[in-house]
Amino acid sequence: MEKWWVIEGVRQPVYIGLEGRGRGYGVLIVAVFILSLTLGEIAGFLPSGITILVSTILLILEGVLNLLTGYGRLKLGKTDTLYIQNLLKTLSTNISKWSIPSRNTPVVATTNRGVYIVLYYQRGILKTMIFKPVVYYGVKTGKPVTRIKKIKSIEGKKLKDIEFIGVADIVFPHPEIKNMNYKVRAKTIVARQDINPHEINTIIEKFNEYFVEGGVVYG
Repeated sequence: MEKWWVIEGVRQPVYIGLEGRGRGYGVLIVAVFILSLTLGEIAGFLPSGITILVSTILLILEGVLNLLTGYGRLKLGKTDTLYIQNLLKTLSTNISKWSIPSRNTPVVATTNRGVYIVLYYQRGILKTMIFKPVVYYGVKTGKPVTRIKKIKSIEGKKLKDIEFIGVADIVFPHPEIKNMNYKVRAKTIVARQDINPHEINTIIEKFNEYFVEGGVVYG
């Protein structure tokens, strides 16, 4: 496996959660199932063509699963890897700790300004969340999970490369403890996929300024 996380000028991740896909037993079960269908078809117990039909259905289902969840992703694409490396280099003076929870959440980081950064895949697209918690609901053990539920957006905030700014409930992997997830309510900014890393750096440094409306602190 390419150690893309070894980046000059960037501290090493606290942990790396890039285990294998864990599909060994599933593949074995499917293989035995297909073999059973084949034998049943040869023996005349099952209608002709049933094996091909079932195999095709299973392949389609796996393709849909991979597309929606990234479950089949063995490694990051080259473009995304280069983007993440460039981002981490750009943010190196602001990042205090970072980790790699999973292939679907390749980066979770804390900054010296109390702002979190999470890079995660949603429908195959790499998203960037920058947020500052206002309420901590707790920590729970389990596989790394990244979810966002938008609660309230700031009206009139139309910024280039930003698709959401407001308050959201977020579940995200703990940046220091493997297989733990935080749940928080946070002031949140979700950036578009192609945002320049220097813009993210600016967002971190001026984060609170994005949440002021008419002189009143928002959220």
